[in-house]
Amino acid sequence: MLPNVAPTLIVIAALSTSGTILLDAGLSFLGIGVPPPTPTWGRMIQEASSYYRVAPWLMAFPGLAVLYAVLTFNLIAYGLTERGRRCGDPRARARHQRS
Repeated sequence: MLPNVAPTLIVIAALSTSGTILLDAGLSFLGIGVPPPTPTWGRMIQEASSYYRVAPWLMAFPGLAVLYAVLTFNLIAYGLTERGRRCGDPRARARHQRS
């Protein structure tokens, strides 16, 4: 049963990780995330928002970090989904080995 469920669980874990990163950044931006001594991307963006006219890179780099982290996990999940369709199906694998 595990070979049939494993690809789906891995994809769900990758998508959940990207959702968790977005949730953490959003809550930290609003000020209701992790307590202040811990640095988070959302808090970095929120604290830099008062300086965006003078130093926009203070907001840009944490925002790009969130973007690339979420994009990476989503692309990993998409790649695993496509690979899972081709290789994860035990019946398809058995058909391919017989040919």
